[in-house]
Amino acid sequence: MTSDVGQPERRRRIACSLALAAIVAWAFVARSGALAGPFGFGWQLLGAFYSKMARNLVEYGPVNARFAMIENAAPATPDQWIVYSHHPPGMAIATSALMTWFGDGPLPIKSLGVAFALLQVVVTYALVAEALSRRAGLAAAFATAVLPAGAYFSTHGSELGPEAITLALLALLLDERARARDPARPRRALVLWALAGSVFFAWPGLIVAGFIALRDLFGRRFGRALTFGAAIPVAFGLYAMHMFVAQAFATPAGVVARPATFSSLFAHSFLGFSTRMPDVTAAQIQARLLGHVQFLFGWPALGLALFGATIGLAAARWWAPERSVARRAWTTLAGLATFAILYSTPLLQAVLIHRYWLIVALPLVAFLIGAAVHATAVRPIACGVWAAVAVAGGLWITRDVMELQRRDRTPYFQELGDVLRAHVPADQVVCTTANGTECTSYYARREVRGGFDELQLERFLRAGQSVDAPIKGWFALIEPPIDPSDTSHAQLAEFLERTWTSTRYRLEKTGADVVLFDLSRPLAR
Repeated sequence: MTSDVGQPERRRRIACSLALAAIVAWAFVARSGALAGPFGFGWQLLGAFYSKMARNLVEYGPVNARFAMIENAAPATPDQWIVYSHHPPGMAIATSALMTWFGDGPLPIKSLGVAFALLQVVVTYALVAEALSRRAGLAAAFATAVLPAGAYFSTHGSELGPEAITLALLALLLDERARARDPARPRRALVLWALAGSVFFAWPGLIVAGFIALRDLFGRRFGRALTFGAAIPVAFGLYAMHMFVAQAFATPAGVVARPATFSSLFAHSFLGFSTRMPDVTAAQIQARLLGHVQFLFGWPALGLALFGATIGLAAARWWAPERSVARRAWTTLAGLATFAILYSTPLLQAVLIHRYWLIVALPLVAFLIGAAVHATAVRPIACGVWAAVAVAGGLWITRDVMELQRRDRTPYFQELGDVLRAHVPADQVVCTTANGTECTSYYARREVRGGFDELQLERFLRAGQSVDAPIKGWFALIEPPIDPSDTSHAQLAEFLERTWTSTRYRLEKTGADVVLFDLSRPLAR
């Protein structure tokens, strides 16, 4: 029989569970707009890129393909395979597994992201609630659910997404619980499994492994520190072995191999940035970073996080009088800050180019927002005010995110890809004026090269307007232009139409025409 003393605590737990369930449901609604429809604009090109490699795993067979990420858009023999080697293979392998159930299409990779994004909401709640309080955990979970860094980028399909981040946060949570249960000899097995799952998708989990190793080193748990420190070279070693096996039989003739992982890491670092983008000024870097941060988090949320960092944490002894509780709050904050800073700051070029790269800061921002709520919502009326503000602000943000998802949900790439797949031989390359070609290539199952514009018309003219033009295969001209939409291709269209055989097809849903030119069939003179 439950005692009367335990009834209020039981009611609080039930209320908290219901509130967390409502936040998870909100998080699903905020991401649902990106689940429907084909791959479209924005960063969905990454989803198409990884889905293309996942489809190859399904069609070639994972064992036959050595679980490699094969980039080829069209069917190819093993000696022609191009193996992607920048990141671990988790995204492609997990997506290919879901494809066996859901079939080919965007749903497998998008639903994978949504599932882990909802888990990230729950893990963030647990991490912050155990470090601060339940109300802080709910505030952090709500920030994770609604901010664009989570809601908009949960379904973009990058290797750096909720899959890797959620499992890294889970490792932090499991490590804290292991230390709380047995401070002298905390267990490590579950933590290592969570880190292995995170690194299976991307590299940021190694930052958490390093943080845990340092904590154990300062705590004089040298064996445990060695275990987590050794996890970093072991992860790279296993990945290197995997890539060796994958590339040992895939040697495309005449194809320049993709840069290896460490070459890519160098290119994305400060040193790589200084050599590849030497003319970019500090003002331009600052403006771009501010634009990224504002888009991902918004100034109100960042202001609230700053408030949590200054007021909330300054009052640590007030809301965490017990020394062990205060230490838990500070170590959780240190882990999240290390995770956010060390996976973004050294990789300047990656952060500037890939806006989504800063989603590693979402757990830190959510924690600080939770700290602000924890420090101020000490009375029921204050909790009510915070809840009302959160709902109003969340509705506003969710509306904007869903509008972005609606604009990204275009049938253009699928329609164009269907035309190319139906009318261009599989072994032919298609050039086009469009900037982005990953989505088109995914649907076309053909190699598509984009970015051909009127500036390159001179190359044709220098070739003497002959069939020995600088490109081979086929050319797809979109009228009116869509990607980008603010350019004119009148001269290019006139030159192509009077030189090579063409056929026009209508993109019914998009409302544009695609003119296909067979560059092997010149018009009669």
